[in-house]
Amino acid sequence: MKLVRPAKRRQSENMVALINVVFLLLVFFLVAGTLAAPPDNEVDLVSLSDKGAAPPPDMVFVRPDGTITWQGEVASVGKVVANWRETSHEDERPLRIAADRELPAVELIATIRALRTAGAGRIVLVTEHEVK
Repeated sequence: MKLVRPAKRRQSENMVALINVVFLLLVFFLVAGTLAAPPDNEVDLVSLSDKGAAPPPDMVFVRPDGTITWQGEVASVGKVVANWRETSHEDERPLRIAADRELPAVELIATIRALRTAGAGRIVLVTEHEVK
């Protein structure tokens, strides 16, 4: 007499491990995404058609009235350069400036000149890429 073997049941896959990994990734990105200081809301960035610009979190903002802010606080040129020197740790990182598009170019140039006079080495102007 020939016996028929019962068909093997497929075990359902355990999704708990996958859910745990996805949850841990979500928590990681939530924590990592909040480390940078938010940009100054009163500054509307200058637009260029170049794709290479990306604003870093530790830059100087220049408002339309010429007020300079560093990490969310109004600061003088001397204070900005002193703070920049402390945080750059002599690694030749440029001082990054994000100017409001309503700021007259003459005032922007005067601000850059004042920063250079105060001791800032390389200065980079950060712009926003305009999407068409």
